[in-house]
Amino acid sequence: MLTNTVVLFLREMLPLAIMLVFLLAFILPSIYSRNHLILLITSILLGIITLFNIAPILSELFDGAGLEISISFLLLLTFISLTFGTSIAINKNSDKAARPWLILIGICIFSMIKTTNFLVYVTGYIHKGSSGYSLTLGLIIALGICISFAILYYFALLWLRNRIYQNIITALWALFIVGQFCLIVPLLAQIDLFNDANILWDSSPWIKDSSEYGHILNAMMGYEATPSDSYILVYAVSLMSFYGIFALTKNFEIKEINTNSSEELL
Repeated sequence: MLTNTVVLFLREMLPLAIMLVFLLAFILPSIYSRNHLILLITSILLGIITLFNIAPILSELFDGAGLEISISFLLLLTFISLTFGTSIAINKNSDKAARPWLILIGICIFSMIKTTNFLVYVTGYIHKGSSGYSLTLGLIIALGICISFAILYYFALLWLRNRIYQNIITALWALFIVGQFCLIVPLLAQIDLFNDANILWDSSPWIKDSSEYGHILNAMMGYEATPSDSYILVYAVSLMSFYGIFALTKNFEIKEINTNSSEELL
């Protein structure tokens, strides 16, 4: 019970901590106010309550595949909103109206998914009459690991920023978003919309999925010791999509600057 609690918490909450570290280090402080924060927390809480209560209803839709399809759709919305929102913010695009709301939507949906998944597992253990002591101790240990890693990662990102390694930071953010979006592959494989039986390689002799490094790398970039061809395909397409959107917003900024400069000359 103790080990399972730690593993489940790390699997669901560590990616959430990494996302918040990225956003706190580079984006959130400069464009969001206290009212945005209050709205975000309220929306997340309402979303968690709603998704947690309607999950049994969703699971009965589409011949029992409703929950997997719904979560996959929410992950797609997260990918789109965070990719567009942060690309605009990183490129300092002038579209300030869209930027805060896109990122807020992405944070809200992703937090809702991760927290609800963890609550489902925890309530399942409680209903089985598992030890409350083991559950509490596991939560404390896992929370300590998440906070410790988040602090270290935060200062590592600040170190990269101070040395103007923006390309490395963008790559880490891209790998994180893509890795979390690729969770749709095992979800859709459960309802036979994807085939994840064709394993391309096995890196478990070096880093196992169940190891500490496996959990950290999975949270950071969607690491899988035995990825399928479907997983790699979705990963590659998603990564190209991220950089395509990133280049699109950057090109839009350059064109806008040139247009404004031409108007000033006239």
